[in-house]
Amino acid sequence: MGIFKPCGLNPLTDDQTVNLTYDEILRMGDDEFFAYIGYMRSMFRKVWDEQNIAPAIGWSEDDVAEEFDQLAGFPVAQFWKKDELTGRRIIHNTFNVGNSVNSWNLSEMLKVRINYTEDTSKGRSIYDFFARDDYFKRYFPYARRHFLRDSFYFFAQTVKAGDRLPHRPEIQAVNADDFVRDFAKHERPYGTHELLIEAKPVKKGYSGYAEHLRDAEFMALTYSELVDLVKEGVLPRICVRIIRANKELNRDHLFHVRMYEKGQRVFPGLYRSFRISMCQYAVNFPPLTAKLVYETFLRPEHGPYVRVWDPSSGWAGRILGAMASDLRTSKGDFQRMHYIGTDPNPEFYDGSDSMYASVADFYNKIRVSESLFGESHTYEMFCSGSEMIRHNPTFQQYKEKLDLVFSSPPYFLREMYSEDENQSCVKFGSSYESWKEGFLRETLKTAYEWLKPNRYLVWNIADIKVGKKYIPLEQDSIDICTSLGFKHVETTGMTLKGMPGANRVDANGNLTAKNMVKIDGRLYKYEPFFVFRKP
Repeated sequence: MGIFKPCGLNPLTDDQTVNLTYDEILRMGDDEFFAYIGYMRSMFRKVWDEQNIAPAIGWSEDDVAEEFDQLAGFPVAQFWKKDELTGRRIIHNTFNVGNSVNSWNLSEMLKVRINYTEDTSKGRSIYDFFARDDYFKRYFPYARRHFLRDSFYFFAQTVKAGDRLPHRPEIQAVNADDFVRDFAKHERPYGTHELLIEAKPVKKGYSGYAEHLRDAEFMALTYSELVDLVKEGVLPRICVRIIRANKELNRDHLFHVRMYEKGQRVFPGLYRSFRISMCQYAVNFPPLTAKLVYETFLRPEHGPYVRVWDPSSGWAGRILGAMASDLRTSKGDFQRMHYIGTDPNPEFYDGSDSMYASVADFYNKIRVSESLFGESHTYEMFCSGSEMIRHNPTFQQYKEKLDLVFSSPPYFLREMYSEDENQSCVKFGSSYESWKEGFLRETLKTAYEWLKPNRYLVWNIADIKVGKKYIPLEQDSIDICTSLGFKHVETTGMTLKGMPGANRVDANGNLTAKNMVKIDGRLYKYEPFFVFRKP
């Protein structure tokens, strides 16, 4: 498979000095807890530097193969939904199938520096939090929240009114005080489960971290009940470990009852805390969403291939979606696709081999074994910036021969993919105007000139905020495309997963973010897809 191959599971998942159980965490005092967090950091940094394996959920090659096997026949047309706010169609993909493609790039993705100002020297990555003491200190409050207080509800589940313990059905949650006493009498002697008491302000509602608790009727102790249970020894100290006595032990709080099974390891579950709490991180394009775009906007009818150009191939999500696409002519015959990708990052290439080839070849070995297809799509990669590819003699053969251009380009300087001089934010980063004219316009100009007539450009881009000003990537893309001769035929997009605690409306019911849609009564933020047609 060459030097590019899926990165395996993090070996520290099996290291019980790093991967403690949740009950071991609860038994620690504050000093011991923060010493553990520092040790955990140093161990993950060591493996990251020496083995190029990031502190994140990994995949074995068998895991990747099993997941890739689900892609070809996946019914992606179901992702098209109607936005109840505008009546437009929108892509609502809630499946993670294909995400294991990240195993080729995860270490590099978490090293991508995210820029919030035009001064790119101030950008930071998740790797920076592990490498730099000053950044990692910022993570300590989040470590307490996620590891100790279990803010994601990975380990200790909230007990709700009417619940019965599946392993001890004689204990039913009728009221909190009786439940805690019954638990102490009938369950604690077995030593397999324990209670965790969590303080919640009386006037504070759903936090957003556990969707299943949004409308639940909680089992909650009053302050007086809690004090009595502790004094009587019904609630041991470990059960109230996460209550902050100086802030929460008062009558302004209720005390929700949670329960956990002992022996649960904190990883892989809490790998999520690094991505949620350290900083924004680079993400891959969902392969199933890419597959839907290809199957929607390509019209295969003539010739042995349809040809697609992806100007910014990214982390291989779109090439994987291309290889998995089920393209059919009007007669029902399978149509092969030739995916053409450009990416200037030299780290993704080694002579004739590339990371993209490794992903596509890995998938195609699975595909050709399926009797449904019997043959695979093809690909061609260029180590070049999309603004320069028109000068490549090999790429010039495709002028006016492309059936689709589909990509998600860099959002100006938001993500610093590498320090290479050919990265667009390095090459044209002196100003947004320089980048817009040197990269964005030149890339879209090539898209127009290389497409066949009556074919589509699908352009995934969104405005960003840099410092105190917004960068109008959406409108500038529209303006450039229409000036080139494209017809703007549709604006659609894909919904994004909500962040925990992210509110979508204010107290008056007004939307709080740009680019919002409503599906099945729920609000989602989305990223626009601008669809243009070359006449």
